[in-house]
Amino acid sequence: MQQDNENKKYAYSRKNLFFYRIDQLRILIEDDIKMEVLSESTFYPIPNAAAWYQGSRSVRGTILPVINMHFLLGITKATAIASRQWLLKLDHPLFSPIIVAIDSLPTQLDLSTLSDNAINTNAHYPHWIESSAQKNNTIFLFADHYTLLEALINNNEDKLLLSSADYFHKKKHK
Repeated sequence: MQQDNENKKYAYSRKNLFFYRIDQLRILIEDDIKMEVLSESTFYPIPNAAAWYQGSRSVRGTILPVINMHFLLGITKATAIASRQWLLKLDHPLFSPIIVAIDSLPTQLDLSTLSDNAINTNAHYPHWIESSAQKNNTIFLFADHYTLLEALINNNEDKLLLSSADYFHKKKHK
């Protein structure tokens, strides 16, 4: 567990980080995660799979899972922005790569533009979201992709998904 805490301290050590957009949320990508925008957004659904498993896609001969981030964040299709979805390959150094369907191309953020008092560690998000910050009515989520990937492998819905109490709290305060 000590190693996990050391990894988390390093995770956001750079001043500028990339983020991807899921609906109105911006998910920050840790320093040690390599990413690649895939030029074609085609993937193949798998029948009877978990709801977070959107399908599979071949990348240079390797079949990778496509993760439904909207579902994991409690965003329904009715509330999600109707836009072109992009596929983003995330390659964490301790896990096999995954693909996430995102709503726009990754963009860079200067972390110094987020004031320390804007960061909320008690946000109503899934367990793999460490904290959130708001800037100009935009919500940035500090994700722990290590915890996300571990929960996906173990199909641990308690860590993957918003609890129903948090879901209703989030809806009530929108």
